[in-house]
Amino acid sequence: GDLRWRPPQPVEAWTEPRDVTAPAPACPQTDQGWNTGLLSNMSEDCLYVAVATPTLTPDAPLPVMVWIHGGGNQRGSGADIIDGSFTDYGVVLVSVQYRLGALGFLAHPALSAEQDGASGNYALMDDQAALRWVHDNIASFGGDPGNVTIFGESAGALHVATQMQLPGARGLFHKAIQQSGSTNFGGPSLPLAEAEGHGQSLARDLGLGEEPDTAGLRALPVSALLKAQETTNVSSPNIDGRVVPDDPRAVFARDEAVSVPLIVGSNSQEIPFFPDAAAAREAVRAAFGDHTDEALAFYQLDQSEDPPVDPRLGSVAVQTATDLIFRCPNASMAKSAARAGVPVWQYEFDHQAPGGGPVTHAGEIRYVFGIELPDLDLVPMTAYWTNFAKTGDPNGEGLPAWPAYDLDERGYLEFAQDGPQATARLREPLCDWLVGP
Repeated sequence: GDLRWRPPQPVEAWTEPRDVTAPAPACPQTDQGWNTGLLSNMSEDCLYVAVATPTLTPDAPLPVMVWIHGGGNQRGSGADIIDGSFTDYGVVLVSVQYRLGALGFLAHPALSAEQDGASGNYALMDDQAALRWVHDNIASFGGDPGNVTIFGESAGALHVATQMQLPGARGLFHKAIQQSGSTNFGGPSLPLAEAEGHGQSLARDLGLGEEPDTAGLRALPVSALLKAQETTNVSSPNIDGRVVPDDPRAVFARDEAVSVPLIVGSNSQEIPFFPDAAAAREAVRAAFGDHTDEALAFYQLDQSEDPPVDPRLGSVAVQTATDLIFRCPNASMAKSAARAGVPVWQYEFDHQAPGGGPVTHAGEIRYVFGIELPDLDLVPMTAYWTNFAKTGDPNGEGLPAWPAYDLDERGYLEFAQDGPQATARLREPLCDWLVGP
């Protein structure tokens, strides 16, 4: 209704007991296979949190961890991890939902005119509304509003990286974890005018003409929006001067992107965005500038049309996508934090789940939450993550030491097949050629 494409509204209070034993509806989305189960319970009324707590009455307030789910800003839900073993480690777990796709990010001149000159970024406002709810209410669930860690994977990590930079989130969290994502994941934030242009294109595709009014936009069926957003970029943040006051890339370049203690990392084979070695070669030529010849040699793309597959890192197409979009941007985030004097820990997840196969995008999530895997004792990610939430340092009794990242040693933790191993200088000198030393 009229609340579509508006900032999230405060919850309306209730006085009678409310049944919260079933998951809230997921935000509207299309079927990608992995999210099929969500499609039977969707609604635009989807701005809910899920909460799991060890106890409502702890001896002392418990650390709080707020999960922001992934899904490319177009799919996913906050309900799928709440039943893991996380709370056994003495933390309160909150999972948030945010509006997806066009419903979460559409910018359009008509909406901007209605909203003091800016539109879009509603999903980022949803994150902040959830964090304000946590600040105001989590003590009733045993949590400490003064010790909140936000963490997310993929698009959720993009949200985490972005919220670290936004005035509207300042003071609402105290530590952050980025899993397989950064401020540039999915492409850079758009200038407002460019985002509005994409919104106008979507409106034209849906038959609303050149200058639709907001009533016409809000009357569009959800199904039509979901179909149209598949071919138009209306699922990305924009630099609106209000929610997002500055280009995250510019903030990042000034070493201001990381404001709180951080864990950041990626998986050994993320998403094969490039279809083959030829596409990988073109991506390398576009990305590495003066270091192109060195990078082509690093990947053996100067010697072979189709270099051999690395048993751990995959084909060259997979390697280049992982390096350019995940691994090296995360290394750059670690360097930025270290230069700013902010504590930071880097990791690489390279542990095959039972049954084998490559270690791909989102493969770490079940280990983070301790969900139904027989080899969890070999990959104590839950312990590291919750230690970090409790103390600001992932290390703890009985765990292999995880070196903090610094500009000299550049240490990181590899979650290998036989357990965590401390090592250093992930994918160097390649990442230095891409993002600088």
